[in-house]
Amino acid sequence: REGGHERVCFSNPEIGSFIYRSHIVHIRPLEGLVYGYTMDGGSGLISASQATVALIPNKNGTDVAYTEQVVFLDDGDSLETRMPGCEAVLDRLKVAAEARVDA
Repeated sequence: REGGHERVCFSNPEIGSFIYRSHIVHIRPLEGLVYGYTMDGGSGLISASQATVALIPNKNGTDVAYTEQVVFLDDGDSLETRMPGCEAVLDRLKVAAEARVDA
């Protein structure tokens, strides 16, 4: 729902512990959503992002277009460490969506 928020604490042995805080800015049912989030690396804020997820119908189902604008605020975060996490979330979203279609 618009205005909804999430807070997740997680740890990666290679890059350390983080706190992810997000909030839903805008939702268009069956079209997509916009959300913002920050990452805290324990020593303070390390990045701030705005992400857009667009759902695009096609003849075989739906494509997803993910766009993120990010500002890295110190050496605790980078595109190289961010991309695998974003890809993993999108992969889990695909599995969950396909499971709902098959149910």
